Amino acid sequence: ALNNTAVVMLSKTAPYFDKGDIELIKNATVRVIPPDSGAVYLPMVSDGVYAIPMQFSRYDKPYKLEVDINGVLYEAESTLPQRVMIDSVKIEEATGLIARFGNTDNKKTGKKVFMVNCYFKDLPGENYYRINAYRIVDSLPVLIDDDNAFQLFDDSYFNQTDEIEMPLVANLYSNEPIMVELVTIDKATYTYYITMVQTRNSAGGSFSVPENPKSNISKNALGYFSVYSSDTMFAITPAFNLE
Repeated sequence: ALNNTAVVMLSKTAPYFDKGDIELIKNATVRVIPPDSGAVYLPMVSDGVYAIPMQFSRYDKPYKLEVDINGVLYEAESTLPQRVMIDSVKIEEATGLIARFGNTDNKKTGKKVFMVNCYFKDLPGENYYRINAYRIVDSLPVLIDDDNAFQLFDDSYFNQTDEIEMPLVANLYSNEPIMVELVTIDKATYTYYITMVQTRNSAGGSFSVPENPKSNISKNALGYFSVYSSDTMFAITPAFNLE
């Protein structure tokens, strides 16, 4: 789900070391089945992309995905978690080892390393989160591609009566507006993301063959189906001058 729109992207898998184009699937029948409701069919809006406006409001209930490709049915399920709100975002210049190892060439890029701290209160029960940082380009949020500009974590090490502080590290411009997104996901989505990061990190060796991330889609299909809730907050980088 993205901004109350159901979006499904389909393609055929390819070997990890194959640098050729990925073949998009254009002949699928795609439907999402909300809790206690009938199926909603998603039309193809561009090659391999199926989408339709759809309300996602039944928290703690499973949504189902069914994809029929040439008579073969793939199924997945995801539960919509309760929305967790951001209390505040604080941006401060990084110091010490974080500034040293997170640094780009400041004079060349015009950026400095900052800590982007997101504060929020955890909900009771098991919860899984992803925090993303975006810069604003032509009035649109664009995900910052720095390695530490997102965080994946669960709440097993937090006291639910306390406010959680979760830091991101990003190279940012002076007086730059950014957007922080706190995404609440279910356990299956969290598992997919975690194993995907592990797969990516293990793929650097000359003799390593990365394993596939753990999917929640049937028939060992690679990928994931996620229904999530999110909250966003904007902040501005402190002004600075590069010497």
